Amino acid sequence: MVVLDLRQAENWPRWLFRFAAFITSPFGVTEEYAEQHPWFEIQISLKNFVIKELFFGGAYIASGNVL
Repeated sequence: MVVLDLRQAENWPRWLFRFAAFITSPFGVTEEYAEQHPWFEIQISLKNFVIKELFFGGAYIASGNVL
């Protein structure tokens, strides 16, 4: 299983995340993404879990094998 998703990078200023959420809002992205951490649930659901950050931490790819 592979998941590609956005997240708020720890090193990004808040205004940059708000701007990124605004320009991607036509695709369903909202500022509430900052409060969600779905990779934690993905990690406990998959074996051989691997996560890779993209775009300086603003996105990630999580992958693993279904248990």
